Amino acid sequence: MKNAVVILLCYLFGSIPFGLIAGKLVKGIDIRNVGSGNIGATNVLRAVGPIPALIVFLLDVFKGAGAVLLCRYLGMSEYLIVLGGIAALVGHTCSVFLGFKGGKGVATLLGLVIGINPIMAAVALGIWIIVVAITRYVSLGSIIASLTTSIIICFIKLHPIYKIVFLLVSLFVVIKHKDNIKRLINGTENKIGNKVKETEDE
Repeated sequence: MKNAVVILLCYLFGSIPFGLIAGKLVKGIDIRNVGSGNIGATNVLRAVGPIPALIVFLLDVFKGAGAVLLCRYLGMSEYLIVLGGIAALVGHTCSVFLGFKGGKGVATLLGLVIGINPIMAAVALGIWIIVVAITRYVSLGSIIASLTTSIIICFIKLHPIYKIVFLLVSLFVVIKHKDNIKRLINGTENKIGNKVKETEDE
């Protein structure tokens, strides 16, 4: 029963729409009605500003990391630790506070990786920064970073459940970015630093 309550708390914490809150507090706007409509840090950056975007990014990262660290602190099994992180990720992408809709989950996924293996998290973040710096496509950086990290993890010593989860979650991230992939192929994906557009997404 205790474990179920903890997992539920991880989901509820993950469900907190920090991007939506930032838009309301800073500019009095509903971030879902601006730009891409996404509650993630990228849309917050374009619609609200860099400082609120950074805060939202860090809080979304903490969703995943905090869930993993809480479960580990409580002495839960490796499987339940992973489940706690996934619960936070599901909460972010399917928030109970937003009618089971939400963001793409990349920042929360990064937090999950930080909680499990900080070195791999640093690698993933480094890959993301390099891709975004070169292409200015946040979505492309997210896709490549998640896929590359899941491949690298297959070749390092880590609990099997973590490897399976990383592979599945990476696939989930790609699926969540399916519209971005279409725009990348068509050459219509918006680059970071551009003004807010109705058809752009994180």
